[in-house]
Amino acid sequence: MVVIQQTQTRFFLGKAGGWVKAAADARDFRRAAEAVAYCAVERLAKVRVVIISDDLAQTVYFQPESSREELLKARNLRRRNRELRDKQRLLIAEMQTVQGQIAQQSVTLPMLRKKKRENPSPEELH
Repeated sequence: MVVIQQTQTRFFLGKAGGWVKAAADARDFRRAAEAVAYCAVERLAKVRVVIISDDLAQTVYFQPESSREELLKARNLRRRNRELRDKQRLLIAEMQTVQGQIAQQSVTLPMLRKKKRENPSPEELH
């Protein structure tokens, strides 16, 4: 059983979303990752995830890294990542435009050279 517990009151997150005294009445997340994700999404502070096994001596407690500072840092990193991806797309589009221009020039230059050979200027004849 994987539950979320308030660290100050020791109450557990209930199945209906409120806080309950008994772990038996708590919402079971089945996996610790789901409980941690719930804490992050709901911005729960001062809570811990509790993994309760049949052998109570094997109960595990840990604090999810979902402090307000961590959430703000993660949000800022996601925003910066989006900005960099947008910039990358623009740079790739610009690079493709330049590559297209270079390819066009490569086609045009041999034609110009060929025309020069066919119709030499007076300076080229001497």
